[in-house]
Amino acid sequence: MGPDLLSQGLQLMLIGMSTVFSFLIFLVFVTILMSKIVRGMEPEHGAYAQLAVKFGIEESHAQAIAMALEQHAGSGRNENG
Repeated sequence: MGPDLLSQGLQLMLIGMSTVFSFLIFLVFVTILMSKIVRGMEPEHGAYAQLAVKFGIEESHAQAIAMALEQHAGSGRNENG
């Protein structure tokens, strides 16, 4: 067991750690990009009420549902975490 074996081990460790670090950085950027894409697909203001009326829900109920959904979406609250 000489210094050659130790240097190979350190080299392998650095390559492995660099690979994992690079993959995690890539994952962060992909997640940010997905988040921006999904936010762009969010329905515009008042779309919830129009959709509810389309499915036969009374307009007063549809407006209440729409207000609740918009309030929840704007609260920034996440129940899953």
